[in-house]
Amino acid sequence: MPESSAPAEATSLMLAAAVAESVADAVIAYEPDGTIAWASPSLTPVLGWDPAKVIGTRLRIATDEDAAKAAEITAEAMSSGAQTARARLRSRRADGTIIWTDTHSRLVRDPSGTVTWIVASIRDVTADVEWQRQAIEAEQHFMLAMEHSAVGIATVAPEGDFLTVNDALCEMLKRDPATLLSSRWQDFTHPQDVDVDQGLVNELLAGDRDSYRLRKRYLCPDGSVVWGDLSVAAVRDSVGKVSCFISQIIDVTEKVTSAERYRLLAEHGTDVVSTSAHDCMMEWLSPSVEQLLGWPAGDLIGTSFLAYLHAEDHPLVAAAHDRVLKGEAARFEVRMRTRERGDRWVNVVLTPILGDGPDVIGCIARWRDVQSEHEAREELEASERRFRIMVENASDVVYSAGGDRRVTWVAPAVTQTLGWSPDELLGVDLIDLLHPDDRGASERVIAHVLAGDDTPITEGDVVARVRTRSNEYRWMSVKLTRWAGEPGDPLGIVGGLTLVDDLMEQRLRAQADEERIQSLLDTMLEPFTLLAAERDDSGTIVDFVIAEANHSALDVYEMTHDELVGQRFSVLHPAAMTTGLFAMYAAVVDGGEPLSLNDLAYPWEPRGGQVMRFDVRAVKAGEAVSQTWRDVSERFAVSELIARSEEHFRLLAENSTDVVLQDLGGIVQWVSPSLTACLGWDSSDWIGRSVRGFAHPGDAGRFDEIQPRTEASESTITTLRLRGKNGTYHWVEIHAGRYADDQGSSHGFVASFRVVDREVAAREALAAAEEEFRLIAQNSTDVVWHARNGQIAWISPSVSAVLGGEPAEWIGVDIAKILHPDDLPAHLASLSEAAPGSASVVRARLRASDGTYHWIDANTGSFINAQGEEDGVIASFRVVDDLVAAEEELAYYAWFDALTGLMNRREIFHKLRGISSGNREPGDVTAMLFCDIDRFKDVNDAYGHAAGDEVLRRLAERISASVRSDDAAARIGGDEFLVVLTGTHSLDEAVAVAEKIRDAAAVSVSVDHTQVVTSLSIGVALVRQGESIGDLIAHADKALYAAKRAGRNQVVAIA
Repeated sequence: MPESSAPAEATSLMLAAAVAESVADAVIAYEPDGTIAWASPSLTPVLGWDPAKVIGTRLRIATDEDAAKAAEITAEAMSSGAQTARARLRSRRADGTIIWTDTHSRLVRDPSGTVTWIVASIRDVTADVEWQRQAIEAEQHFMLAMEHSAVGIATVAPEGDFLTVNDALCEMLKRDPATLLSSRWQDFTHPQDVDVDQGLVNELLAGDRDSYRLRKRYLCPDGSVVWGDLSVAAVRDSVGKVSCFISQIIDVTEKVTSAERYRLLAEHGTDVVSTSAHDCMMEWLSPSVEQLLGWPAGDLIGTSFLAYLHAEDHPLVAAAHDRVLKGEAARFEVRMRTRERGDRWVNVVLTPILGDGPDVIGCIARWRDVQSEHEAREELEASERRFRIMVENASDVVYSAGGDRRVTWVAPAVTQTLGWSPDELLGVDLIDLLHPDDRGASERVIAHVLAGDDTPITEGDVVARVRTRSNEYRWMSVKLTRWAGEPGDPLGIVGGLTLVDDLMEQRLRAQADEERIQSLLDTMLEPFTLLAAERDDSGTIVDFVIAEANHSALDVYEMTHDELVGQRFSVLHPAAMTTGLFAMYAAVVDGGEPLSLNDLAYPWEPRGGQVMRFDVRAVKAGEAVSQTWRDVSERFAVSELIARSEEHFRLLAENSTDVVLQDLGGIVQWVSPSLTACLGWDSSDWIGRSVRGFAHPGDAGRFDEIQPRTEASESTITTLRLRGKNGTYHWVEIHAGRYADDQGSSHGFVASFRVVDREVAAREALAAAEEEFRLIAQNSTDVVWHARNGQIAWISPSVSAVLGGEPAEWIGVDIAKILHPDDLPAHLASLSEAAPGSASVVRARLRASDGTYHWIDANTGSFINAQGEEDGVIASFRVVDDLVAAEEELAYYAWFDALTGLMNRREIFHKLRGISSGNREPGDVTAMLFCDIDRFKDVNDAYGHAAGDEVLRRLAERISASVRSDDAAARIGGDEFLVVLTGTHSLDEAVAVAEKIRDAAAVSVSVDHTQVVTSLSIGVALVRQGESIGDLIAHADKALYAAKRAGRNQVVAIA
């Protein structure tokens, strides 16, 4: 080597060494005689040699087979003056194994052109060579299979030109290979199928799919059409671009022709015929399906038969499907869903369709409507079931009697009810068992039935007191039906007796029950959604996202759970953003005050913006709103109708006049003209006659009560029925008083009356409503209580199922003593802050009878009694343990990473925002450590994503263990962590913590008995007061980037 060039070449060699050490390829520098002067550290992983041990040696890397080739290439480059030389050679590693390498040599020459150094980079390409070998073998196998296949196969260029075709394809399309290879597939495709096929090809070219299947038509030279099942797959290069298509075509012309003939037969049949694949996807249906289920055939094609099947019938169809897959026919009856969402019974016969071999490729189904047969059968079974249950379990006393009213048979239940044995009553006159005051009316009813009126006397028409064996009387409701043999030959009566002793007690309590039940009904709002708040950078709520919903809400929105969750509130309810409802919900989250809206008018989007009325309840749940609502549009319309009706009756009352009459000695002396308006009679029709003569036969005796009381100078009020001129009886309320002459002698009475038909009807309706409300209270799953002075005065029977114990055990219990101590202050505050007549929503924990506490949602309000006075508190509640647990879980995952348990990105940024804007102690600084796992993708590729997740969890544990409890750590990306150190005193102190974390991360992680080694690059930056989150992260990210550039597994700090 000339001495003048030595410094320059040494400098060049040092520069080359620095570059070579930073690449993965092995690099060596050697003299023209082969003596190695330098080798990069990558020589070890590539060829297994120690760089220090090969320097000064003439290491021959190429195998004996390729050594001459390598020497020849190098010699040719040296003699020709070339600067570089390339070769692919087989090379021998230190352990003796042979690998394929790509060698790139650069020749360094002095000013005279003499080669002084040769620098060679060596890359292991064994995997590439093996892949190319396998690709060549696969191509050879494909060409061999294609040549001998009985199915038409071709390779096609992206533009549509045929590249290769086999004999089977030429035979099917009736063309020779040369013709096909000079054409495009579009030239032989039926014009009506070109667009569909081209559209699928375009999707392949765009990367939207990798393959497709299509049944299409091909044109033959003789004008005939061949049907083919086409399967196309794309072959892509290393960058994903389509290089060609592999197409396979099976001739199905005969099958299509046969199917068309069968379709014509099926379309004109009354039964429904369908064909489906072996996975139950319907491929064709006859038009008669629309008459059967209401669905056009086209709507069902491509859907699963199982989608229209009643859930309870799935096991039956699964068993039948298994038989079909075995090649056997199957028959069954199932319920199919109609378009009107009803169910219809259908008889189905399945016949398997076999392919070219023994395999089942689908089935043909015949559907027949058997709804009427099922309805008749179900009606008969229900009738038989009802009769059997009635006979076996009847608690009423059932009896029969002859035409002389004497008992001929009585059910054994009479012993439990009245104490008589059945034998003791045989031959007894029914009337003799009744209370004397009830016999007259009962005799008339029995005579009426025996006279031939076939109208049965139903329960409630006759109520009488029946004598027990102990000579006590019990109130019974009587049912009577005439029992006849041949026409005109009455044999007697059959009937039943039902105990109604508690009727009066229930009626007296009905109004209080009604108030309680109405309060319950007013607070039972069914649909529920949890709305998670979304805030902008300033912390203002700008939208809500649906985080959870119950089944009622899914029905309202007509969405599945997956479809509804994640929907934006502003998208579902744009009107809420302008009507003020959104602002109210935002105030619930920001202020924490519950929201209670009644009769809210709102343009309901699911109904096309129709203005509807709603009762809405909303409470805060962390950073979300828990809301329920109820559609009260109908209630609002009814209230308006009632208001108009009340106004109408008020005007009638203000302009009507009561009837006034004077009765002397039982004879009407005078009656006011208003009689005509009330009952249709003229005054002259009544004067000189007895009022008793106009009374209903069942009420005439009540006049006997008026005379004695008026003679005693008492006023009397009674209600009875008077006959109108048209023969109709009307209920009237009579106010009567004593009529005396100037000497004070009594000569009769003066009375006024008015028609009260409506009042009587209202009382009867109220009694029915009272019974209905009583049943609701007894069967409601919610618990309702009425409390006075903080103690339970009444509680619904459902408390036993919810909290345990009998209702009587809860009467008198102090509510404050069964509330959880932590919830008592909020309960007392809600009672003190509640305005009179207002309702409130409270969530608290309540102690059950077994001592355990349950979360409840309670709706409370003032209890207003029948006199309109406030009488304590009415409350309804339900146990929401599962809901509270779900809300707590949602709140946790809103702030913490589910995989590692560290804070998530939003929570750590929230903490940083507070640190950046807050005050600090003098001398304290806050530091950020931006950590990134080096080459984490390699871990996932080598060991799988499950192993990668385990590495993330273990690193998160080590990071948490390396910092103080006042510090914060978060996972903010796939393999990125952010650590915030508060209360540090210098940048050096933060770097020391970062080094501690880096050392902990370097310890290998055991995953499935394999040790996985990772490292962390960490950027350290100080948090500057007032900086934005973006700027803070940018500083730390800059430091992290510097650590990556420094070779990874480094800590770099930026002041």
